[in-house]
Amino acid sequence: MLELKDFIHLPALDPLIGKLLADNRGLTVIAGLDPRPEISEAAGVPGSGRTTIFRILVRQLLENQPGLRALVVTAERGSLRLSRQLRRRVEEHVVHSAAEMAETVGAIAAVSDGGQAALLVIDHLDGANVAPALAAARAGRHILAQLETVSRGAAVARLLLELGATPADLDGLHWVLAVQRLPALCTQCRAAVAPAGEELALLGRRWMEPLPGPFYRAAGCDSCQGSGRQDTIAAFDLYCRQEAGDSLPLEAYLGHLAQEGHVSLDDLLYVEADETRRSYALFAASERELLELRASMQARLAELESAYRVAQQRTEALVSLQEVGDALATTGDLRALAHQICVQACDLSGGDYALLYMRHEGDEAEVLASHGWDLGRIESPIQLGLDRYQERSLDELPPGIGPLRPGVRAANIRGGVFLPLLKQGEPIGALVVQSGRKARFEPGEVSLLRGLAALAVVT
Repeated sequence: MLELKDFIHLPALDPLIGKLLADNRGLTVIAGLDPRPEISEAAGVPGSGRTTIFRILVRQLLENQPGLRALVVTAERGSLRLSRQLRRRVEEHVVHSAAEMAETVGAIAAVSDGGQAALLVIDHLDGANVAPALAAARAGRHILAQLETVSRGAAVARLLLELGATPADLDGLHWVLAVQRLPALCTQCRAAVAPAGEELALLGRRWMEPLPGPFYRAAGCDSCQGSGRQDTIAAFDLYCRQEAGDSLPLEAYLGHLAQEGHVSLDDLLYVEADETRRSYALFAASERELLELRASMQARLAELESAYRVAQQRTEALVSLQEVGDALATTGDLRALAHQICVQACDLSGGDYALLYMRHEGDEAEVLASHGWDLGRIESPIQLGLDRYQERSLDELPPGIGPLRPGVRAANIRGGVFLPLLKQGEPIGALVVQSGRKARFEPGEVSLLRGLAALAVVT
């Protein structure tokens, strides 16, 4: 099981962590950026490891104090990954929103622990719960919380003010342990270097007492595939608001790591610029993911809207078919029923013109009903031909529509479909539906027209 010593490469931090663990009052914040793995990979920036450090601290507090209980407010059950023995001393409150977390934190903070030691663990500190958490910490409750931020040290205190805390609330803040992960130097190709010129001046401005060195850089080798880096290393910033002497700034921590050859001289000199670069890379990767997610959601929304339209169309089709069926059962007027079928066919498919043919003996057929056509252009009966009773697209004048007469506006036909009416495999007529607005009917629309054509056979 991981321990803090597995991450700490600076002995000077050990006694300060010991003081943090022994402090049973006030708020301790574990700060850092832990984006989702896919974001870290896309940005080329490792997560800080904040969540791992947070879990280790909770576990060590419980192990070091056998009488300690923990009240955990979390969005994920079992998020602390504790042993079965330690879980017996943990009471989880699983919440599903920021508002619910704030309400739960406030309710727990308002209840006295009855003199029994109880650690309040907040999985995510934010603007909704920071005020009740700090109020409880001021009252003496021991609280351990995570905060997703690039800030460290005293900047975390300023961030808490921005999140809604008052200056008086900050009396409840005791510790801030900020963590980030940096690329570690390759141990195979690292070499000592001597700072000179501007680098020396920068070191002098950063550290009041000159760092003795040596410092290191890595040129790249087969072991690190020419990158000069191998794996990552944790870098800590410990801030104690109650006792300034118990703080250990990130720059001091990095100074020791650099002198021991764990990190490059460049990581030491340009720590702020590198933090900005990493933060921007994570932000850009998150923004790209959001844009991709938005595009995916828009595409899915379009699919749902299309499915809704299809469902709505099919509902209308069922109503239309029912109306035709009712008309079939109640009327004996064949032509009136045929006309209703033509109207319904256009309504279902978005068509503009419809013709219903009834076949007589031989090749002769009669236009039984129409919709959208000028009656003066309809020729009936006509010689249709048995070989033409096949389903097909039809983007020209349908059979039975005569040539344009003077003074009559031409029909603008862009697309259409010819559907045969078959009874026991023999053609008894046809349904033609056409549009002047679209070049083709959608498969779902054609399917609806087939159903209407099948009902027309019954007439």
